[in-house]
Amino acid sequence: MMRSIVLFVFAGSALAAGPATFLGGSLQEAAEKLVLAPDGDVVVAGRTSSTDFPGVDPMEAGPYRERVFVSRLSGDLTQLRWSVVFPDDLYLTVGALAADAEGNFYLAGETASANLPTAPDAFQPAVAGQGTTDAFVMKLDPQGAVLWATYFGGAGSETLGDLAVDGEGRAHLVGSSDSQDLPVTADAFDAENTRNICEQSCYFNFLGFSGCNDLVCRDAFFAVLGPDGDRLDYATYLGADPPAGETAALSFTTITELAKGNDDATAIELAEDGGVWIGGRTETPGFPGGAEQEPLVPLGDDAFVTRLRPDFSLAFSTLVGGDGDESVVALGGDGGDGVFVAAASYRNVNSGSSYTGLASHLTAEGETERTIPLGVLPTDAAVDAEGRFSVLAWRQPIQIVITNGESMPQSSQSCLAPQSLLVTLAEDGVVEQPLPLDARALGLDADGRAVVGGAGTILFAGAPSNAFQPLPAERTRDALILSRDRFAPAAPRVDCSLNTASRQDGFRPYVSPGEIVSFVGGGLGPDGGVVPQPENNRFPTQAGGVRVLFDGVEAPLLWVSGSEVNVVAPFDLDPGEFTTVRFERDGIEADPFSLYVSEARPGVFSENFSGRGQGVIFNQDGASNAYSNPAAPGSTVTFFATGLGPVNLQPAPGSISGDTEEAIRPLLPIRLTIGGKDAEILELRPAPGLVAGAWQIRARVPGDLAADSGHWLQIYVRAREGEQASQTPLTIAVSEQ
Repeated sequence: MMRSIVLFVFAGSALAAGPATFLGGSLQEAAEKLVLAPDGDVVVAGRTSSTDFPGVDPMEAGPYRERVFVSRLSGDLTQLRWSVVFPDDLYLTVGALAADAEGNFYLAGETASANLPTAPDAFQPAVAGQGTTDAFVMKLDPQGAVLWATYFGGAGSETLGDLAVDGEGRAHLVGSSDSQDLPVTADAFDAENTRNICEQSCYFNFLGFSGCNDLVCRDAFFAVLGPDGDRLDYATYLGADPPAGETAALSFTTITELAKGNDDATAIELAEDGGVWIGGRTETPGFPGGAEQEPLVPLGDDAFVTRLRPDFSLAFSTLVGGDGDESVVALGGDGGDGVFVAAASYRNVNSGSSYTGLASHLTAEGETERTIPLGVLPTDAAVDAEGRFSVLAWRQPIQIVITNGESMPQSSQSCLAPQSLLVTLAEDGVVEQPLPLDARALGLDADGRAVVGGAGTILFAGAPSNAFQPLPAERTRDALILSRDRFAPAAPRVDCSLNTASRQDGFRPYVSPGEIVSFVGGGLGPDGGVVPQPENNRFPTQAGGVRVLFDGVEAPLLWVSGSEVNVVAPFDLDPGEFTTVRFERDGIEADPFSLYVSEARPGVFSENFSGRGQGVIFNQDGASNAYSNPAAPGSTVTFFATGLGPVNLQPAPGSISGDTEEAIRPLLPIRLTIGGKDAEILELRPAPGLVAGAWQIRARVPGDLAADSGHWLQIYVRAREGEQASQTPLTIAVSEQ
């Protein structure tokens, strides 16, 4: 499913949905950076593939190309003030977005295009290298008109890490460069970049190995542009001279033993005293520590934080992190002389990659005062007026693995909309808030609420009818911005919607009428679990403080715990439409989400609750089918299923089926195979003694099946979207003739 830009703001409490809007055209969008205007408006920058992006004239259709956009919306997200979409031949990236006190906006990134709209008096009116990228800065007025633009780079390639604007309107840039001729000022504390070889790009032809192109080491850089973009007030490299690589013979060419020498600046924060904090990553032994400090010796790739004095001389540097590979993602001033640091950490674990993060607070002297492991990968961070640090993080998607009925999250693909996490450092620990989007950018408004930008899909159902764009155009991907109370009690987090019987197909956000569904996540209900007790022959719709509503209708609850809640979806859901699900625990609501209503999503119950292996099957004599007690070919067996779709007569929600309800039948054609052979269905009825939504099927085992303890048993439902099959491998044991 494609996604769209979503913007939304929660008024007052973060637990009640407030203003929200999608922003996008008929293809895909994502918001990558955001900033709050002085008047509270929300400004986002990102990328669009649509030719009909809102707020601009239709663009010429052509090859699939992404363009950079900047859009301004009202603070309540009900109005689009303006949009600017730059031509695709600019090949811009979105590296940073900032605002000044007068309401102007600064967009920065990198480009290889010669078409940047620069003026002749720009500090660097033309791209410096042939076929390489330069950093760029562009200043827009409050109405989105370009006031000035300039390149910044040398003959090599530059990348833009971050941007900050001071009270005079000067743009402070950090990034990395492999150029030897980067424009630096006479007072730079590091005027040269040593061009030793740090990387190689090797290539092959039909004869095999052909050769390698040497790639020189990168140095970080720091630069300050004048308020009109027509002068360079200061610029310097920031890095150490890497050791020279050694050469070794390989086949008919030579390769270089790579040196460790890349330094990248990824974050900047302007200090209260006029100095500068710079963060990034270094792998270079001897990274500059300052005049009164020994050079730093990183262990692998380490995050660094450098402090510059108000005159931009080097005060000190320090390393942040542990034994993994770390890199600074964002910096935030603490309201005094210190700085907060959000860093990403990468580790190789059992031949795979592990992504985590940490948040640290450094004193004015660079001493680590506090470090908190995050367990998630930071994407942005910000500090509010009271000096409270919040980190936006990407939470690794999960797969649900079932063992003895318990849900065990492990790294894999997520089955609902992208989920992120907002982590705020409080005096007594951390406060976490789940976020229903692929979150990329964070800002804090005047009230200290978090304003988040990213990308979301139609699965997010929190946009109200008065939003500028209540739904994504053509059900595509649009950007998402939200604002919420960072210190409110954490809401329930719903990760997956699974067929309770099959435990499969959870990676598709589908549900079918009358299906028994498992919602899996965190903080859903009581940790110990609650088994709702039927009253008047019906399961309740509230238990353990939990309610689940489909389009405002409460669903019967079958099991409630902290990690999983099982419900019965309404039988009157409309196939081909979306249903909005609202999840509530102790009066605290999770973000509403949508599920596509499929005509059928069949699943057969298994003995070990995993959806795989031996099915819950009874032989003709009533004994359980098993490896030690197989069914005879030609005999009858009975098993149980759910998700068979609409019915002719709708039962009362949550009712327990009796012995006289044979008249209720699925409306869709159903067939069965055992061991790949068609099997005769003798009886299909609501399962007596079980909740309506569970089906009992009695069938005949094909008479010509060979003996096997693991024949696959599958049911197929003929639906409008094609024949839907139950999970595999769900097995039945069959004896010899």
